[in-house]
Amino acid sequence: MNEVLNQMILDNSLRSYLISAGIILGVAIFRRLLSKGAAWLIAKMITNKNRPFDRKRFHDLVLAPLDLFILVLAFIIAMHRLTMPELLKFTIYKAAFHDIIEAIGRGVLIGSFVWLCNRMIIYVSHLLQQKAALTADRTDDQLVMFFRDFLKVLVWILGVLMILKFSFGFNLSNVPNRPQHCGCGTGIGVS
Repeated sequence: MNEVLNQMILDNSLRSYLISAGIILGVAIFRRLLSKGAAWLIAKMITNKNRPFDRKRFHDLVLAPLDLFILVLAFIIAMHRLTMPELLKFTIYKAAFHDIIEAIGRGVLIGSFVWLCNRMIIYVSHLLQQKAALTADRTDDQLVMFFRDFLKVLVWILGVLMILKFSFGFNLSNVPNRPQHCGCGTGIGVS
């Protein structure tokens, strides 16, 4: 049996393929259960006992992105166990195929996490809107809407920046070096 499991196919043992397939299949089968458990934990963190909890609305908003996030994470973990076969080690316009696949995986993982964060922002703003609707003043309603939209845009911008950094390798912290002036009024830079 060990001989069969240790047999190499495309630079990986059959055992490695079976373990990776088992991880993906197990998460695919139990992802709804995993998502509901994770959603329950998230709900516990963002709500307290004094506020009403709209379970159906929360699940409608959060379960789909959470399902995708968990499935993509399991796929990345499972594929990380395998080595890239020599057959697939080629380049496409100066980029290795392996690097392209990893970048796509990281991009989808980050995108699903950003989607999840945006859905949680929508749910929390829904709770705040319900509370703001109890007051006679409508400025708090508008303020909740403003901050909801502001946070959603901020999360999407941060998500795009994270994709640029972790998928495409852009160094976002680079600021062009400018010469520092000596302060003597001559305009001569000090290096």
